[in-house]
Order: sequence, then structure tokens, then C-alpha cells
Amino acid sequence: SMKNRIFGVLLIISALFATMFLMTACGKNGDSIVGTWNSANGDEVLIFEADGSCSVPFTYDGGWWESCDRYSIGSDGTLVLSSSKGNIDSERFARQSSAQEVKENGGYYLSGDSLVLLDFRTLRSYTRK
Repeated sequence: SMKNRIFGVLLIISALFATMFLMTACGKNGDSIVGTWNSANGDEVLIFEADGSCSVPFTYDGGWWESCDRYSIGSDGTLVLSSSKGNIDSERFARQSSAQEVKENGGYYLSGDSLVLLDFRTLRSYTRK
């Protein structure tokens, strides 16, 4: 019947939109930050999970016994680290296009399996396992 045909067409159109959306959602960040990252000297490990949870030891606040355990990346590339407990401030890192820019302006640079970010005055660099 005509009703079924219209429904079928709508189903196909919505499936196409869903596929396009998923492709742009993945492609938007360019490089994904998901994975396990080791610092150069090997004494620190960052973990970013696909579900938005993370382990970022350098954000640890001894006053609250708490560190950031959630992350998000905005449409402009800004990385935001936050705590689900909510006692410590979120940390924001603007996406830069080179490690040199991070040194000069702060933020972070992600390329393939290397990640560089400036935490206060400490330049931190990591390699993905």
C-alpha cells in the first residue's frame, strides 16, 4: 500500500541521516583522544575512554582527594576535563595546531599517537600505547 511505501522511504532517509551523523561525529575531532597515554618518563598514564570517562592524574586535588574523571571535546576542539563529584574546577584546554603553539599559548595538541598539553606551567607530553 501507499502508506507502507511512504514509511519505507522515510525509514531509508532517516537511516541515511543517522549514518551521516555518525560519520561526522567521529570525523569532527580529527584524531580521537580515546586510548591509554604514557608520559615520556613513564611515570604517568592518562586514560580516555570512548564513553567520556577518563583518568587524568595531574588534575588530582589533595584537598578533595579527587581528580577529573570525565572529559568532553567541544565542536571547536576544546578539551574539557571535569569531576563527576563536582568539588574541583573543570579544566579547559583549547586545541592548538602544533606543539609549539601549546608552549606559547597553552591548550593541547593531538596528532596521531602523540599528545602535548600545558597544565599551568608544566608542558606534558604523552604517547599512545
